[in-house]
Amino acid sequence: TVVFVNSSQVHTEIEARNIVPMLADITKPNKVVDEILHHFDHPTIPYYMVIPPEGPILFLDEVITPGQVIAAFKKAAAGKDPGLAAK
Repeated sequence: TVVFVNSSQVHTEIEARNIVPMLADITKPNKVVDEILHHFDHPTIPYYMVIPPEGPILFLDEVITPGQVIAAFKKAAAGKDPGLAAK
């Protein structure tokens, strides 16, 4: 389970914005995840990013709050349609 997703506020935002949360598990060797970490030059975990349909990828700190996650969702939505950021 991803810790920040256990917030009801984050769950509400995920549902309202049709976000697809993903978790990459590296408890066992995983070449795809290793390639992603290498590609973004981020050798440590946890590693959080919000990938909007349009615009740049947003990288979050290793220690995050539900408010930071929601702010990243809004910023990602604003890149696609400024009206969505106000939701």
